[in-house]
Amino acid sequence: MKTMKDIRCSVALVGMMCLTGGLVACSSNDEVNEPETVVEPPIVEEEQGLTAEMEEAINSGINGFSFNLFRVMANNSPRTSIVVSPYSVASVLAMLNDGADGATRKELLEALGFGSSTTRGVNEFFQKQLAATADGDGARLQTANALFVNQGQELAKTYTADMTAYYDAMVEALDFSSPASVSRINGWCKEKTKGMIPEIINVLSPQTQAVVANAICFGAKWAEPFDKRDTQPGMFTTEDGKSIQADFMALGSTKGRTVSADTYDALRMDYAGERFAMTILLPKEGYDVSHVVGTLSTESWTELCRQLDAQEPWFTFVSLPRFTVEPREEGDISGVLKSLGIKSMFSAATAEFPQILADASLLYVSKVEHKAKIVVTEDGTEAAAATVSEITNGSPGHDYPYPTFIANHPFLFFISDRQTGCICFVGAYHG
Repeated sequence: MKTMKDIRCSVALVGMMCLTGGLVACSSNDEVNEPETVVEPPIVEEEQGLTAEMEEAINSGINGFSFNLFRVMANNSPRTSIVVSPYSVASVLAMLNDGADGATRKELLEALGFGSSTTRGVNEFFQKQLAATADGDGARLQTANALFVNQGQELAKTYTADMTAYYDAMVEALDFSSPASVSRINGWCKEKTKGMIPEIINVLSPQTQAVVANAICFGAKWAEPFDKRDTQPGMFTTEDGKSIQADFMALGSTKGRTVSADTYDALRMDYAGERFAMTILLPKEGYDVSHVVGTLSTESWTELCRQLDAQEPWFTFVSLPRFTVEPREEGDISGVLKSLGIKSMFSAATAEFPQILADASLLYVSKVEHKAKIVVTEDGTEAAAATVSEITNGSPGHDYPYPTFIANHPFLFFISDRQTGCICFVGAYHG
């Protein structure tokens, strides 16, 4: 795929060739002309597509980005229940990367941990992820992408082609000066998240020229459902020592896998079909959620998954609160992304997005909004998230004779795809 830079170089060369030909034609007949040299057009190498090495780097990068993103968000909201979909955020950043250049593209690739992956390779990775989404066997993972553009603006043809081909993005023109455009974007978000995220933006600034959006929706039943008749009230102890009442689900699991680490005990519970799983990290006595968050990394997660895979399932008593984590009122994560090294795209003076709009002057990202929600019940789990970026023009205590896992104090949770290794959701529950 030729970039705009490649095309400009080709045009410049054609102009030079025409000028040279003119000079030869105007030479005197008395002069001895050198034999005309045939200038071959430059060979523009097509950008390399997704390789096995790129795919491994991007997979690892997304998980590393997941931990970095969640660590900052958790530290910004200590002792607060939170849930985030790093995959949704990464999807929007990948779509922005397609239209970026220079330092902006470099920062995006570095923050996402994609190494030296090409833009085409990144696009093909997310295209492959879209094709791998599941809808069956008791589990559902669906993602959707959209590109809304302000009326009067023209998207660059190459960018539009990439968004539709690789991200299956819906492209729609709206009048951003009308409140109806906000309702339309929120309506799309509500539809694609099955009503879990009914609103992602409140208002569009008059300078907004395009909105890049992603929505992800997950729903799955437990491989071993909890019996609602066993759910009983119990006490949940918060990190500041307070006791609050919660409804605890109870299950004698024959498939649960547990691992004990230095600062936490881990439990993995599979969803139906065993492709997706929830992994819970319960801090040990003397540690809290922040301690565990500080240990998270791609390497530690990979090792934990390896240990859980190798662990033989034992009969385990599981006591888990039935819980819901609602979306935060304020969903702007621009400051979080800046702290991860993505800075230049938020300034009209430094952002480089030459390939999104036909008129790409002074484009920058004014903000990135993200909201997520999770509901965990006896039957299974429902979770959803949405991310949008606005592109702007500047102008209980019982003894049991077998292993137990009683989550009666704050803990971390992850929903991951065991087939691809991708972390879809990560969060902390504080009661």
